[in-house]
Amino acid sequence: MSRSSYERNWGKEYQRPTFWDHFLAFLYRLLPKFGPLRVLQLKTPTPETERMFQASFNATMDRYRNLLKEQGDGRLKLPNNNFDVGEFTPPGKYRMNDDAHAILLDKLAEQNFSDMTPDLRAELLDFFSDPNAPYATKRNPKLWTKVEAELQQLKSKTPQPVSAEALPAAF
Repeated sequence: MSRSSYERNWGKEYQRPTFWDHFLAFLYRLLPKFGPLRVLQLKTPTPETERMFQASFNATMDRYRNLLKEQGDGRLKLPNNNFDVGEFTPPGKYRMNDDAHAILLDKLAEQNFSDMTPDLRAELLDFFSDPNAPYATKRNPKLWTKVEAELQQLKSKTPQPVSAEALPAAF
């Protein structure tokens, strides 16, 4: 990206390197780049790698601009994809997804599910809808019992309209 293009998109503020930055760069140049320090050796990308990066960066910027336009038009629909794996992950497919849902459920239960959006409620109920799914959380019986109890608490709670203060500023 050219400097003028960068400045046009993100401004002209530039923080100059400090003395400490210069000192670390000096030490880096002094250290030999073999043995365990080989990982510090700078490898310049090939022209093909640079081209691939530039194409990926441009595609990402185009996609981001389109998403912003869709948001501005009020028609943004984001898929519920897991960014770690790049696709939708059902229960049991990705341990961290299962854990994140369990933690979110626990945090919301601590607040008695107050100011919870209907979409979030539906997401949690949908995610935990199949008790026979291979949830990673089931490996810890104590934690799974807690998840089941919190799910029952969520199901029994009547959905409340969300107050304007609870919504993020973008809404």
